[in-house]
Amino acid sequence: MAEKLYTIGQMAKICNVSTEQLRHYNKQSVLVPRERGENNNYRYYTEAQIEDVLLIKELKKVGLPLKTIALLLKDKNIRLIKASLENSMHIQRRALYERQKSYDSLVDTLLSLNNAICMISQASHENSSIPAQDFCIVPIAERPIISTRYSSSCSVDDPFIFRYTELLNLIEREKITTSRSIFLLFHDHYRRQFLTEEEAIGDLELFANITGSVKDTNEYRLFGGFLAACATHVGHYRHTRKVYDDLMRWVTDIGYTASGISFQELIVGRTLTDYEENFVTKIYLPLNVDRI
Repeated sequence: MAEKLYTIGQMAKICNVSTEQLRHYNKQSVLVPRERGENNNYRYYTEAQIEDVLLIKELKKVGLPLKTIALLLKDKNIRLIKASLENSMHIQRRALYERQKSYDSLVDTLLSLNNAICMISQASHENSSIPAQDFCIVPIAERPIISTRYSSSCSVDDPFIFRYTELLNLIEREKITTSRSIFLLFHDHYRRQFLTEEEAIGDLELFANITGSVKDTNEYRLFGGFLAACATHVGHYRHTRKVYDDLMRWVTDIGYTASGISFQELIVGRTLTDYEENFVTKIYLPLNVDRI
């Protein structure tokens, strides 16, 4: 008994696929009609090829590329199919991990911006960059960081764009995951920032917190494990001198001593906004620190 033949339209209806998909499979040599009509020279699919279409649909559903599917149709070896599925699983697991990282970064950025907008609104209502009651002591947990450190300009009028770019390029090159905030650590006394641009050259370290796996290179180290006085400044960095001095006096008044070394967390800066009045910076003065 002759095998039953099907036109492209009939095959599409039976297998619930579009004729465009079948033509694409044909063009890509994944599934080519096996028979040709004696009278009309039309191409026909065989009944056995229904099984092939169903396998294509199943393998596409789990993410296998058409080139791989075409090879598997030539030899329906279950071990080859298993190996292909395992390879696809590893690829998709990696893609899922990258998508999760992208999503986490998105959430991190949104939360940071939402907090910054609340701070900006609060400062606007109070007509002050930071109310005194918002000075606080916070624990700085020890964590791994990736950083660049050398003598360079530390002036409040310096945009630090080249140092910022240098650190981001290092993070990308090392292929690590970090939080979005960039920190500026001034190893000299904080007042050096407010000297003239020619004089404001100091030991400056830029760093980001590592949230993923840690590698053992010179650019990685541990940071933290101490208490710090903290304040928030809304506006351009050049106006932070009063916040620093007020915070230092507050630290003394409550019975602590500060090292004079400081670091800043750039929550909102010039990379996110052109409006200087919307810059948001957290200022930290480490307390009684032997090692930072």
